[in-house]
Amino acid sequence: MQLNITTDYAIRTVLYLGSDGKSRTAKEIAEEMCIPQNYLIKILSKLRKGGIITSFSGYAGGYQLKRPFSTILLGEILELTEKTMKINKCLEEDGSCNRHAAEVCAMHKFYSDFQEDVKKRWLSVPLKDILGNYQTED
Repeated sequence: MQLNITTDYAIRTVLYLGSDGKSRTAKEIAEEMCIPQNYLIKILSKLRKGGIITSFSGYAGGYQLKRPFSTILLGEILELTEKTMKINKCLEEDGSCNRHAAEVCAMHKFYSDFQEDVKKRWLSVPLKDILGNYQTED
């Protein structure tokens, strides 16, 4: 399992905006986070539509978090940027199992438990905790 580059950029953007709570321009974010500005604009749009950030137009315009940093979960960002959050196709809503054996399949049960652990342990982590627990001093 590997997160796509859009997800990585989105997480870095929210961490950056949450690190000091200030409003930042797309140019500032792009330069500081090493994200191509044109690509960043698309990511900022997704984050805005998802209710994570807000934008302001005009001379003092820019982007900032829409709600407290401590309430933004890693899973929210992934839901906005990843095609699926399921670790295996058999866990998707359509219940796609090429053997039609999801109810008795040991691996399906294992994947389901694994998915629940991911949801509880990682997807529910506030980004603020990531910044607090894993950030190193420059």
